[in-house]
Amino acid sequence: MDPGHNPTYIIISIVMLMCGIFEMILGIRGRRSNYLFAIVNTIATSYIALVDRFYGNMVINVFYLFTCIAGFYSWGKHRDRRKDVIARKLTVKQIFVATVIFIISSITLNTTLDYFDGHSTILDSMSTILIILASFLGVLRYREQWILWAIVDFLTLIMWLGTGNPAAIGMRAFYVVSSIYGYYNWHNFIKPKHSLE
Repeated sequence: MDPGHNPTYIIISIVMLMCGIFEMILGIRGRRSNYLFAIVNTIATSYIALVDRFYGNMVINVFYLFTCIAGFYSWGKHRDRRKDVIARKLTVKQIFVATVIFIISSITLNTTLDYFDGHSTILDSMSTILIILASFLGVLRYREQWILWAIVDFLTLIMWLGTGNPAAIGMRAFYVVSSIYGYYNWHNFIKPKHSLE
């Protein structure tokens, strides 16, 4: 049976879409409650990725569960009077190190996914490594996470277009636009009154 016609697949896709929207909106606003929706979204996305054979995406979503817990705790400890997260920005050296890590890790993961006969392994490996980096930057409250999320969301949008799953496609398209706005909004969080630096 085509997973697109399976009622469980459709229901979980809708849950994934709704939780993804709330996660994104709350994350852009710097609210730690975004991680509660992220947990449900992550579980749903893992199932959908497994059915569609995006194994790297499935594994990374399992990993993301742990960063959701860490992020919820970190953001709770670093909030301003309005309960918004106190954001930070990366240095040039940190950006260089993250870029080197991304290149080496993507090549290694792509080789592994090819061995297991994964689907769209280049996109899957690149998006998987970017998700790891963006997750860590998110937990650590760096605004540059939003640039990585925009790239991830664009890559995964391309990846999911092949599945024909409208919920997954819609969620990723929404994420691309929202991530760009997220960077803008978090850039404003960096102003001196919000900065740790």
